[in-house]
Amino acid sequence: MNLDKIINFEGKRNCSLTLLVPSNLLNKKLLQIEKRIFGLKHENKKKQLLNIINRIKSETKNIDENNELIICCGLDNNSNIEYYQLNPIKKIEDFEYYYDYKFHINKLYKFMFKNIEYISDKDKNLLINNLDDELIIYEKEINKYIENNLISEILYLSNESINLNYIKKSEDHNFQIKLFTFNDIELKEIQKKYGNMIGILHYKINYEI
Repeated sequence: MNLDKIINFEGKRNCSLTLLVPSNLLNKKLLQIEKRIFGLKHENKKKQLLNIINRIKSETKNIDENNELIICCGLDNNSNIEYYQLNPIKKIEDFEYYYDYKFHINKLYKFMFKNIEYISDKDKNLLINNLDDELIIYEKEINKYIENNLISEILYLSNESINLNYIKKSEDHNFQIKLFTFNDIELKEIQKKYGNMIGILHYKINYEI
């Protein structure tokens, strides 16, 4: 599967569905989502979302439910429904689904790449509160430290999807990327202090690279 199409997809508001599906739960969860959609008051939005659910049902009617799945299905701005299906490399323990105008790329990355970790709110607060004790490299300098294999992990401090180039670099240079979800107030405060991303060094560097 070419990820570029999924990453670059933009559609109508709340009509891009990202489903993270553990084994043997797809049909059960689709029925639950469908029931919620029937409860919507906005008739046009209801119709759009039901069409998307029907497309997912059609595409998955013959699949083996023992397999875990990532499904991205959405209505583009030309009112065409696009469907993408991925097989994750990591086990999906809990069912999750998201609506937006784009697919939830960071959640997708978590299950498709070994060096990606999505941090829970509890662990996020602990980690961020201890950042001042870490050996931090700011975004404008990250690339030169990556190329010299000095970065142990990147903390991506944004709700936007991280650039795929950094994920490829994480595999080439063997560092972890930690992703988070922030509310608007948290995001404003942390970006004011740290920017969009920071790197954590393996150890202190006492010379210019």
